[in-house]
Amino acid sequence: LDNGATWTLYTLNHLGQFTIGSSGTVEVLSGARVHANELGEVSGSTLEIGLDGTSAAANGQVNVDNSVTLAGTLQVVLENGFQPTVGEQFQLLSFGSESGEFSTLNLPPAYTWNTSDLYTQGIISVSGVVPEPASFGLIVVFGAGKLRRRKR
Repeated sequence: LDNGATWTLYTLNHLGQFTIGSSGTVEVLSGARVHANELGEVSGSTLEIGLDGTSAAANGQVNVDNSVTLAGTLQVVLENGFQPTVGEQFQLLSFGSESGEFSTLNLPPAYTWNTSDLYTQGIISVSGVVPEPASFGLIVVFGAGKLRRRKR
């Protein structure tokens, strides 16, 4: 789902139960919403959620009225060149209750992520930016130069 699409699953299986099967992938990209009564994710499956801005409406989100069971991979992708800043939070999931955990978290690697609220509130936040290798090298060289200068 993409571009503000909404998929409501209240009548699937007569109970609104939605299951992402083994080797299955559900992509909920920029601005799309999935609404379900219950969500089950099994081992080997992937839930991919896209982030495309600072507003909740710009990002993918899965809203579950009752229980969500997590087991597979959570893949978060940045779309259309979006670059979040430190401190920004993103509501990926909302749910009545949660059980299980994602077996794998694939979050954008240029950032460090705080996932402490993922299983209680469905929120991740940016806690830092990973320096580019060239920048890291300059920091190491500069730091070594400072140490050498102090020894004289």
